Amino acid sequence: MILTQANTSAPAWADVHELVEAVPGHLHPGQEEWLFNAARELPDGSDILEVGPHRGRSTCALALGCLGGGKHIYSIDTFRGKWEDTDVQGPAMYLGEFLANLDSCGVAELVTPMVGYSSSYWAGWNKPIGMLFVDGGHQWEAVHDVWGDSPTGRDTERAWCEFLPRLSDHKIEHNLAWGWKA
Repeated sequence: MILTQANTSAPAWADVHELVEAVPGHLHPGQEEWLFNAARELPDGSDILEVGPHRGRSTCALALGCLGGGKHIYSIDTFRGKWEDTDVQGPAMYLGEFLANLDSCGVAELVTPMVGYSSSYWAGWNKPIGMLFVDGGHQWEAVHDVWGDSPTGRDTERAWCEFLPRLSDHKIEHNLAWGWKA
């Protein structure tokens, strides 16, 4: 199945879930569908900023939800899976796999990959976004998961609890949490 922004209205999750599930990733069951639906419900022309797309599973879910709506995704990652020098390219870098996964889902034209740390993009970011999806680092300075069994799980709970008062409504599914800015 080849899908493109130009020739496809928004598909149903049932029509595209196999494409997303074929992409490597670490999301819990049901989170891909949530991302797809969240992107689909954004107003036409919205931009999504994603931090930490890894090999593209979440990106593909978001992008497939964007089809037919003139939406675009900006995905920031080191594409190395580590806190390392992002200027060093080599066999550990998986940007090529990320791009191939986008292409296999037919959504490459909807995504702009941005190589590096998210912190290097914040000062210059001036585009309004309809959705921010952060699934980057696990350290306190770059925490993303809400709950976790790893040694950094406590940092993630702390970050979520500090951010909660800024939200008008919020929900949690496994380690994915979301809310609406108050």
